[in-house]
Amino acid sequence: MKEMLFKIGQFFDKYLKWHSCTKLGNDGCSNYGICKYCGAKCLQDSQGNWFDIGDYK
Repeated sequence: MKEMLFKIGQFFDKYLKWHSCTKLGNDGCSNYGICKYCGAKCLQDSQGNWFDIGDYK
């Protein structure tokens, strides 16, 4: 079951760009983190959604 949920998360990440990030900190303006599926560096908007900043591993 856990593997299936991970694959669903990867689908949303890859095709819909719905990142699921681990919060690493706050730079004084916004939260930043790393996506657990693709490793992208992400910022969090004011509504709580994560978006990548184009820097992949």
